[in-house]
Amino acid sequence: MENRVCKQCGTQLAPNETFCGNCGSRYIESSSVGLTQLSQPYSGEAQPGQRVIEPTQSAPPPSSSYSSSPYDNTLYGPPPPSYNAPPTQQVRYTPPPPSYNTPPTQQQKRSSVRTILLGVIALVIIVAAAGGFFVVHTNQVTQQNANATATARTLANNRATATVHAQAQATLNVNATATALVTSHFPPFTTVAFTDPLTSSSDSQWSTGSSCKASSTGYQVSIAQANYFEWCTQLSSPFNDFAFQVNMAIQSGDCGGLIFREVDSKNFYVVLVCSDGTYDSGRVQNGNPLWTNSLDKRNFSSAIHTGTGQQNVIAVVVQGNTFNLYVNDLAKDIATFTDPITPLGQGSVALVAYDSTNPTSVVYTHAVVWTQ
Repeated sequence: MENRVCKQCGTQLAPNETFCGNCGSRYIESSSVGLTQLSQPYSGEAQPGQRVIEPTQSAPPPSSSYSSSPYDNTLYGPPPPSYNAPPTQQVRYTPPPPSYNTPPTQQQKRSSVRTILLGVIALVIIVAAAGGFFVVHTNQVTQQNANATATARTLANNRATATVHAQAQATLNVNATATALVTSHFPPFTTVAFTDPLTSSSDSQWSTGSSCKASSTGYQVSIAQANYFEWCTQLSSPFNDFAFQVNMAIQSGDCGGLIFREVDSKNFYVVLVCSDGTYDSGRVQNGNPLWTNSLDKRNFSSAIHTGTGQQNVIAVVVQGNTFNLYVNDLAKDIATFTDPITPLGQGSVALVAYDSTNPTSVVYTHAVVWTQ
């Protein structure tokens, strides 16, 4: 049996199927029918003088009426009978439309726009983050600088305050010292008649010269001749009965001291306080010294600070022909002297340097005179 397959769509056909049930194409079996026969139209009905020849049948032999046909001797033989081929049935199979992907131009366009938008947003976020970091960092640096400046100012203010307090305390100390210095311990002499710190580089209240020098550290009196003493006189009004006090520091040599009731350069009283802890007093009359004790037998007092560079506060209270000497302890004198001769009258006060055996230099500060 012949394999019946639709030549149009390849569908397997039953033995009796003439038309394909899938695509509607007519199935034509293989036969000896010539090509010219297949090409004739087929109307489905017999024409006058014709009969319908089924495709599966062979054409009948030519009628004898064609025996004398001029085609008898021809190669092709007589022409085939004329018939109309059946109309070709409309193909029912509609092939699917070609499958292809339309280029997603719109989608690509949207994707591009979205990508650009996301990039812009990311860039804005990055810039904002960087700007925020810069602002925060700048604020932190500014705050740190402000804190450092405030700390520096606070430290400066603290130092300035400490300096002011120190200066105030120093002023209080100076005032207290000055108050203590001008406060008399020797009644009835309590009225300040004269005071001088002796720390001015040019002091016009005292005599000047090579042996008497004013400076910012004190008033210096010097002598470099053994068994002689030098004195520098205060040039203000003379005093009669009074108390005279001064701070003394023997920088080198032997003794310092005070002169009082100096009538002239040959008549006055003198007291000496020495670096070895000894002291003496006397009267110079017409240039001749009269000592209470001979200078080689001076008395010793433990109240005197011994050695050079030591500060000693010395004071003398002059009343009539009696004189009291104080050293450091102003509540108690270390000696009392009485002039058996008619006492000298009023006179000036002076500061002394005495060279017993060594060149001597003495510095004085804070001189005060009290009267009644």
